[in-house]
Amino acid sequence: MNQVAHSAKVPVSVTLSKDLVQEACRLTSDLSGTVETLLATYVARERSRRIEEQRAVDAAIAATNDYVARHGLPGEDYLPV
Repeated sequence: MNQVAHSAKVPVSVTLSKDLVQEACRLTSDLSGTVETLLATYVARERSRRIEEQRAVDAAIAATNDYVARHGLPGEDYLPV
């Protein structure tokens, strides 16, 4: 996340709850930096979650392919010739 502080900045427009922004401003002197850090954390976690999800899908496919290689397709004896 250290890269966040050193990367190029771009202005964005978001719509947020007025009360939430006011409360956040009372809690931090750098709202933009706080939001950027939180967004970076979310992006890193979501990226990891998606990678793990894809690994699970890949493992399920590999297991299915292994089963078919060892035992054939279930019900293939009933396929039309």
